Order: sequence, then structure tokens, then C-alpha cells
Amino acid sequence: MSSRNDGILARSFVIAARLPFWAVLALAVVSFMAFDLLAHSAVPSASRVADAGPVVIRTWLKQAGAILRFVVPGALLLGALLAYAQKR
Repeated sequence: MSSRNDGILARSFVIAARLPFWAVLALAVVSFMAFDLLAHSAVPSASRVADAGPVVIRTWLKQAGAILRFVVPGALLLGALLAYAQKR
């Protein structure tokens, strides 16, 4: 991997290209389940202004999980397919 910060999408491509296809498939399923669990987590309500910080953080994490549950497994599978096509 490169030393600069390429982001999660580029790292997913690199990881998928180096692993066997069955491992990428398992990793895609596990990452989908983990992000789906995060996306369906309960967000508590804030009864005071002082309680708003954790609510905002948990809401952001929930939204990130909702988006990443499709992006990361898709990037892993796309990286595996591109690596397979490059080898042929």
C-alpha cells in the first residue's frame, strides 16, 4: 500500500486485489453485516443540551454505516473482479 492517505475506497481495491476471491467474498459479507448492524443501531434522544453531543456522534455513525454497508462490500467485490480480469 502507498504511504499517503488514499481513502477507504482505494484501500478496499488494494486489499481485494491481494486476497483470494473466496476471502474477498467472506470479507464483503462480514463488512456488510458489520455496517448494517451499525446502521440499525438505536440513537438515544437528548433530554438536555449537554446530552446532545453523544446523540450527534451516534447519528453520524449510524448514517455512515447506512452508506458504507453498500460502498465497502461493493468496492471489495469490484476490486476482486478487476484483479481477476487483470490476471486473465
